[in-house]
Amino acid sequence: MEMAIQRVKDFEVTGDGKAPAWAACPWHDMTRVGDGKAKYATRVKIAYSDTGLYFLVACEDKKLTCRLTEDNTQLYTEDVVEVFIQPDTTQRTYLEYEISPLGYELPIMVPNNGQSVFFGWLPWQYSGQRVIRHATTVQGGPKASMASCTGWRQNLPFRMPC
Repeated sequence: MEMAIQRVKDFEVTGDGKAPAWAACPWHDMTRVGDGKAKYATRVKIAYSDTGLYFLVACEDKKLTCRLTEDNTQLYTEDVVEVFIQPDTTQRTYLEYEISPLGYELPIMVPNNGQSVFFGWLPWQYSGQRVIRHATTVQGGPKASMASCTGWRQNLPFRMPC
């Protein structure tokens, strides 16, 4: 899918998409992959700056299926947004970043052996300025595990460490 990606100046993320930089960025509808029964819409805005990439994702939902309340756990088994970044398509290694509606994250490097067997490693220097800044908000309900809602948003930049 080809997407328009806007160049912006760096800004702080809030999770609600109200930063002025997002105004110039178009929404892109995402297409579901897989056999799930739910038909919730998901949209994304993407921007870049001199220091990194920014993503704003809006997810329709009726219930926050989030029982995991720690970073670096199997978040992909629940409600989550996943971003896959592969800077060099000639290599099989990529970054997989997951964030739950509650703001818990799983940042892993994944070397794909081409045989549907994936092994992921947590970054070994993931602190200070190397940490991905992120924020989430919930619409139509509380930001709580198993809460009823109308949707949620997450906002994150992938910034180069200074």
